[in-house]
Amino acid sequence: MTEHHDDTDSGADCAADEVDGSLSEVPGLLAEMHALLDRLAGADLSRCADAELVAVAKAQERAINRMLFQGNRQMLELSDRDVPRAMGFRSFSNFMNAELRVSQPQRRREQMTATARFAQLDGQRAEPKYPTLAEAFADGEVGPAHVDTAVEFLDALPHRLPHDRQVAAEATLSGLARAPTPRPRSPRWGSVCWSTWTRTGS
Repeated sequence: MTEHHDDTDSGADCAADEVDGSLSEVPGLLAEMHALLDRLAGADLSRCADAELVAVAKAQERAINRMLFQGNRQMLELSDRDVPRAMGFRSFSNFMNAELRVSQPQRRREQMTATARFAQLDGQRAEPKYPTLAEAFADGEVGPAHVDTAVEFLDALPHRLPHDRQVAAEATLSGLARAPTPRPRSPRWGSVCWSTWTRTGS
């Protein structure tokens, strides 16, 4: 009788061995996350009441935003180590698209520029360009579209604007992005952003 080997189980065992041999807890945490997602995929949504299902969907979207922020943090670490070039990629954007399967590399890089903590010459990491917005993104309270819109308006503020006014503008737009309404790019969002710009620019 021929012995049957389950390739899927063998692959899982190899992945588990790699996790077990890591000096970092991150691979193990991601393995746990994928196992949890498998359970979530098999869960019965029909047993949720309407209000409960709304809460579930909101929690899911917040988790997606938080994962995007953590993904940006991991990509920054890869960039700092020059891993893409060592792997033979001609650019970091090419690496993001081909190896990481990031669908909009330039957009993600712009989000990183605004919200990530970049390494300094002394090895320490600087505060994000827009720390309040970065905190909201890390908490999952704002999504990438909110970040894109807020950054567009913040980057348009005059460079001569005093620092405290810039901070106030960021706080206002970050608070607006956290609010249930308005949607990014909606007329009210544009109105409030313009009002913020004219107040701080006066």
